[in-house]
This record gives sequence, structure tokens and C-alpha cells, in this order.
Amino acid sequence: MCYNRLLLKCMKIVYTKHAQEKFLYEKYVFQLSITKELIRNVLCDPIYEDDTRGDKITVIGTIDAQHVLIVVYRLTQKKEKLIITFFPARRARYEAYLLR
Repeated sequence: MCYNRLLLKCMKIVYTKHAQEKFLYEKYVFQLSITKELIRNVLCDPIYEDDTRGDKITVIGTIDAQHVLIVVYRLTQKKEKLIITFFPARRARYEAYLLR
């Protein structure tokens, strides 16, 4: 069990209205099953993490061999991870980030 997973167990994950609506959108547009468990896994074990955009943190994780999941979140004052948005992308488009 990774250290991040231990932190995630005690850290609450909250979704904005926009992020909640994207669960249905992504399913029909991309035919990919994006679940809260998948988002939790990406937060726990990201391939790439970037926190240079102010208070927003972007993480990239694997969905399958051809796709990655990008999650944008910020930490709240209540020590919660507030998921702002997420979206799948073709792995080849972000290969430069994944090779760092």
C-alpha cells in the first residue's frame, strides 16, 4: 500500500458540480467508464503531478494502454481534495509528461 493511499483513506474527496456531471458525459462521449475509484487510484499513484498552477494540482494516471486520465483538484481548508475537473486523453498526446 502506497503512502499516498494511506493519506487518501483519511482525506475526503469532494467533487464540484461540474465534476459530478462529467461522469455521465465522459461515459457517453468517450465510451470510457470513469469511476470515483479510478479517480482515487490516479490521485494515489499518479504517473505525473504538477502543482505549478497556483492552488490547483494536476495529476495524470493510466486508464488503459491507449488512454490516460487527467484530474485537476485543489486542497481545501478542511483538508479535502476538491476535484475540479477530470478528462480522459490519448496517451500519445501526453507521452512527453509520462517519460519524465
